[in-house]
Amino acid sequence: DDRVVFIINPSETDNLGAEGQGRGQTVNILMNSTLNEESGHLWAPFLGHEVFHIWNGLTALEPFTSKERWFLEGVTNYYSDITAKQLGYLSESEYLERLESACEKYLSVSHEHVIGDDFRDSRLLYDGGSLVAASLDLQIRHLTKNRKNFNHVMREMYRKFPDNSIEYTQRDIIRTVSKVAGKDFEPFFQTYVTGKERLPLSEYFDKAGLNVQVTSEALPTSDYVQ
Repeated sequence: DDRVVFIINPSETDNLGAEGQGRGQTVNILMNSTLNEESGHLWAPFLGHEVFHIWNGLTALEPFTSKERWFLEGVTNYYSDITAKQLGYLSESEYLERLESACEKYLSVSHEHVIGDDFRDSRLLYDGGSLVAASLDLQIRHLTKNRKNFNHVMREMYRKFPDNSIEYTQRDIIRTVSKVAGKDFEPFFQTYVTGKERLPLSEYFDKAGLNVQVTSEALPTSDYVQ
């Protein structure tokens, strides 16, 4: 009763990690890659994403509304990349390349849809959601003089909602972030998650010593980017 079964099979498509799906206590994954150390930068983030989903939503996706899906997919993406980097499957440059790609994808649609209330575009869910997590992480570190970070938010969420029998909501996420940071983050969520304002990525990533520059304001639309 306390175990999860993982079933990994070859994919018939050319896309790496073409599909991952959870039902109950079983996670099925299709992957088109040889699982070895040399290809770890390809398969480790995807596998980490599905592993993280054991708690965060995949095996109990139905109870959640569209407002929480950025947390289910984006936060999961954020941690799968960080974990792959910490375990040595991603180099620092590979991690930063994935971060840069997330910024580009998010910026291409950030002016069209709302992260927290529109799950039609995966770039908002996965990339936009992961950048929200990164932004919150960096702000919490700054506000607490690096005594706390987004890990404390996740631990508190897991303490309150230890299994999929208890549904969490956007309100629970905001309340937990605010408690950990010692600051009301309702305005942040209203502006950047349920609102259409673009995340000030340069401001937030500057706190981590990363220079993020948007080189063109004439961003392509979702109709153009395929």
